[in-house]
Amino acid sequence: MIETMKATELRIGNYVKFKSTDDIERVYNIANDFKWSGNKEKQFKTTPDINDVDINDVIPIPLTEEWLLKLPKGLEYPDWIKSVHELQNWYYWNNNKKELEFIK
Repeated sequence: MIETMKATELRIGNYVKFKSTDDIERVYNIANDFKWSGNKEKQFKTTPDINDVDINDVIPIPLTEEWLLKLPKGLEYPDWIKSVHELQNWYYWNNNKKELEFIK
């Protein structure tokens, strides 16, 4: 079963994956108010050019070896973290609101 997400789990800058396309994008904006649904859990943008995204099309990116190789050397994180956005959020809140930089 594919894990679903809530918009409240996300921060601007988080990496997410689309179920429909398998594309990976970064969250650009999380809507505070919108007219088409009135549901604050359903809408956010990944880039300025992409239309609003339905949260039901978004899944977490598993924290695989490929992603782990992009982490700064020596970074230790809790073992409960299983996805990229969880790691990004944990790092942000535990490092004085500094963003996690992935090595390319």
